[in-house]
Amino acid sequence: MLEDSLAAQLKTYLEGMTQPFELVASLDDSASSDELKPLLQQIAGLTDKISLSLEGTDDRKPSFGL
Repeated sequence: MLEDSLAAQLKTYLEGMTQPFELVASLDDSASSDELKPLLQQIAGLTDKISLSLEGTDDRKPSFGL
């Protein structure tokens, strides 16, 4: 997960967003997916302009797109 200082910097940057977007994660049962999921949840939690879907269908797992 993001360190507090990096999360604060990212939150400040994201405050300038004018359009919402969605992170779409394609995950599996791997350890890498277990690490990626909370990171994406943390990022999506920094602003109401970002939503997170865990229903991605990309063959490459773990992965995510915007």
